[in-house]
Amino acid sequence: MEIKYNFGNYSQKEAYQKIDSFLEGLVKEHSDLVYNPQKEWNKNKDQMNFSFEAKGFNIKGDIKIQDKELILTGKLPFLARMFSDTIEKVIYKNLDNLFVKKK
Repeated sequence: MEIKYNFGNYSQKEAYQKIDSFLEGLVKEHSDLVYNPQKEWNKNKDQMNFSFEAKGFNIKGDIKIQDKELILTGKLPFLARMFSDTIEKVIYKNLDNLFVKKK
């Protein structure tokens, strides 16, 4: 699965900060569903590799921040692929809430 999202007028540093804090909050909020979360940012803070377990599934992927675009690439387990449309909609909704359009 690949999701591309334009984060508008935010800087790359702001995008990194928002994504990093969002993921930490998401793990805390859903600690009953998300186990063994792992994340690692590169030294430029423009790419993060992540993995976690959710409901017995291993989820892995990466997030790249380039120019004004965030690119999320992830591998869904076979059984979770039937929900990929729903998963994508939830991700886009969360990104819209995270990156409120600046005026």
